[in-house]
Amino acid sequence: LGDARREARLLQIAAGAERRPAGTITATFRGSAQREAAFRFVENDAVDVTALGEASYGATAHRSRTERVIIVAVDGCSLSLPDPTGARGFGPVGSYHRMVKGVQVMNSLAVTRDGCPLGLLDQQWWVRKETPVGERVERRCKTRSNDDPRPLEARESYAWVRALRAGVRRMREHAPGCTPWYQLD
Repeated sequence: LGDARREARLLQIAAGAERRPAGTITATFRGSAQREAAFRFVENDAVDVTALGEASYGATAHRSRTERVIIVAVDGCSLSLPDPTGARGFGPVGSYHRMVKGVQVMNSLAVTRDGCPLGLLDQQWWVRKETPVGERVERRCKTRSNDDPRPLEARESYAWVRALRAGVRRMREHAPGCTPWYQLD
């Protein structure tokens, strides 16, 4: 994280979340000082969420090094998040007619052959752009006929490729003797 104080704060937050995994900062931390410190950390522009993810995903791959084979379950979901003012920049999730906002997420969960979770090997997330109804219908028709002019990398489905490539790269780097078996849904 580029700063020993931020790294120490992250460890404190993780330890607090481990002691009381409640899903929100306010439910996890009882004391106002602890809550304030956690909020300052997550709102700090100097905290690179990508670096946090890389460290976590690499640690998962490293934990896999003693296994011969691991299973990596890869699946996507929509995470709806409240954003009444639109300030957070979330995009549409779920059915367009419901007008719900949030983030698209694809998780790659590594588990041992007997089902013991090792952690996330990768996570892709993105925000869908608002698309007028007519354009959605036109794109859907083009996609079905394989005439979509967008490059593969620009398509939402390419998240699968990014997730698989990242997982393979991490396994080669941290656990070269372990074979990841991918299960896609």
